[in-house]
Amino acid sequence: MQRVLSAILALDIVDYSLHMGHDDEATLAELKRLFDRVVEIVGRHDGRVFGEAGDGMLVAFASPVQALRSALEIRAQVNAPLEATEQLHIRQALSLGDVIVDGDQLYGDAVNIAARLQSLAEPGGIVACGAFHEQVRRHVAADFRSLGRRRLKNIDMPVEVFRLATGPPANGRRRRLAMALTALVALVLVTAIATYRMQADTGAESQVGHLAALAPLRERGPAIAVTPFEGLGDDARFRVLADGIVEDITTDLSKIQQLQVVARNTTRAVARENIGPRAIASSLGTSHVLEGTIRAVGDKFRINARLVDGSDGRTVWGERYDVSRHDIFSVQKDIVDGVVAAMALNLSSDERRRIARRDTTNLAAYENFRSGIQLLGEKTPEALAEALVHLQAAIAIDPDYAAANAAIGQVYWWSWVYGWEDSVGETWETAPGRAEEYLQRALLEPNAVAYRLAADMNLYARRFDEALGFAQLAVEHDPNDVAGHIIRAETLIYAGRPTEGRPWVELAMRLDPLFPAYVDFVLGMSYFGEGAFEEAAAQFELALQRNPEDFGPAAPLAAALVHLGRLDAAKIAFDTYVAGWPEANLDELVDYWPFQHLEDEERLTGPLRQLGLPQSPPA
Repeated sequence: MQRVLSAILALDIVDYSLHMGHDDEATLAELKRLFDRVVEIVGRHDGRVFGEAGDGMLVAFASPVQALRSALEIRAQVNAPLEATEQLHIRQALSLGDVIVDGDQLYGDAVNIAARLQSLAEPGGIVACGAFHEQVRRHVAADFRSLGRRRLKNIDMPVEVFRLATGPPANGRRRRLAMALTALVALVLVTAIATYRMQADTGAESQVGHLAALAPLRERGPAIAVTPFEGLGDDARFRVLADGIVEDITTDLSKIQQLQVVARNTTRAVARENIGPRAIASSLGTSHVLEGTIRAVGDKFRINARLVDGSDGRTVWGERYDVSRHDIFSVQKDIVDGVVAAMALNLSSDERRRIARRDTTNLAAYENFRSGIQLLGEKTPEALAEALVHLQAAIAIDPDYAAANAAIGQVYWWSWVYGWEDSVGETWETAPGRAEEYLQRALLEPNAVAYRLAADMNLYARRFDEALGFAQLAVEHDPNDVAGHIIRAETLIYAGRPTEGRPWVELAMRLDPLFPAYVDFVLGMSYFGEGAFEEAAAQFELALQRNPEDFGPAAPLAAALVHLGRLDAAKIAFDTYVAGWPEANLDELVDYWPFQHLEDEERLTGPLRQLGLPQSPPA
């Protein structure tokens, strides 16, 4: 018997028996018309019909790309009305695999999988198995979304299933966290990794070594907290600029592998207590504190900076700068150089190159960028819209401003994630493409923000290798970036490697001791993935206590409590989750938790199904 690799298209009519019951003659006539049209279409795409049974048909293609194009054309052209209020809908399923050829018939798992997948397709919809999706995603611009791994009747192994999107979910839920990216991001990943490795081959040292034993910052080597420089001026524009200078200094110091830098979130909060640099160093476990002031003097700035030894309060380095607004970038570098020299840090050539590089030297572009970043952090639809105005002004002045392009990509991505597309002038269909467009530009001269965004987008597309690759690049680019450690942890957790993910969460918690509640949730997910349900439940409860507005952790909390046999408490957590999302259902819930493996998904969905969460969204 001959064996060949074939793409299989299985299709049938939704509710065929119901239509026959209403009007059998009209239904049969319409079925014949539809199937004649199907045969014509698949023939144009070199498909061969090898099976017909009542309202169903099986078609074989030598090329998966031809199979998908055929399915798309069928979806667009064949569905047609029976009457004003009725319509026959064809649902389609695509698979790819080795089949046995016996005369005109084909046999094998690819045929069986396609036939079983049909039931997962919506009326007029298209689904595909993972093997088929992997082959076509680089060649056809189609928005596939993962439905996770599913068990199919009489198929031994779970099958990864993808659904071809046709528009926003009918229930209009506000967050949509599953997305199949086009080939663009995956291609840029290859380019980014190749570029990084080429730089490494020329002598640049890797920014990430093996994670050392977890310990307080000071015990792990030199550590610094950069406190906000006191802005001595009333102009709001000046304050934004002053804050940006400190942010850039912190970011540059964060690029140094041997230096640990406390996150600005924590440093700002501690500095507000006015306890002095020595007390700040003691409370944060750092060896040094950098502090300073910025005063506007006419058209110039007067900047004072000093580095304080945390053990005794001595000033080990200090400098005063009187510069024009346009010389502000050189001052940032001078301050970083002063800290490096005073702390006797040995920088690699790659670290020096990264610190010396400036995304822009245009002050107007920089000021717009800093204003946009401040608004982006507020994460509201109004703030995203306003941030976009400033960020677009920045790239209008300097089109190659990589950080601004990355930030615009983040605006569009968050607008899509949270359902705020209208606020930035986009739609559910167009916002992801806009995010990709600006991410591509940012990755030409990438920074940690661009790498994190690429990791996040690929994670929720279930492209775990690509997501982990980008997360690795984010951490290598900025070893002290808390968000980079978190996205790396999340990728490992959802890829079924929770034990490997937890150290990165714990490192992020040390770098930012006042970390947001979301970090508690991620730590809880690492325990949940290991089956350590007591520890997981404690973290989820803490996340809910710290941020009651985010109901998300209530779902895994309910599941963890079911696993522990605490059903009354589980019901309370479950009710909290459903109160936050009344339309909650299992099909869409898995978009929030993009697990790679079915057993990990079932650890969450099984208990929620037991508590009464429906499988599908309400009609």
